[in-house]
Amino acid sequence: MFSLKCYTDNESATPASFKLSRNKSYSWQRIETLGSKPSPRSLHSGVVVGDNMYIFGGYDGTQRINDFFRYNFKKNEWELINSNSPPPSLR
Repeated sequence: MFSLKCYTDNESATPASFKLSRNKSYSWQRIETLGSKPSPRSLHSGVVVGDNMYIFGGYDGTQRINDFFRYNFKKNEWELINSNSPPPSLR
C-alpha cells in the first residue's frame, strides 16, 4: 500500500510518501521519491493503472487544486502531467 502525505489543519505539511510494509506488524515507512512531488492535500482522487498511480486535484488547506500527477512504482518517481486541453472545473 502507498500513501501520499495529506493536508491536516494541525500541521504544516511537506510533501512525503509512505509505504505500508506487509509484514506481521504492518508498519508504515517514509520513502524518498524522485521527481516533481505533489503538494500535501486532501479530498483528491487517485487510481492505480499498471505500474503507475495517478493523483488528481484536491484541497491544500486554503484552496482547491486542479493538478494531475503520476507516480511510477518501478522508477520511484513523481511527474506532473500537463494536458493539452483545459482541466475540469473546480468542484
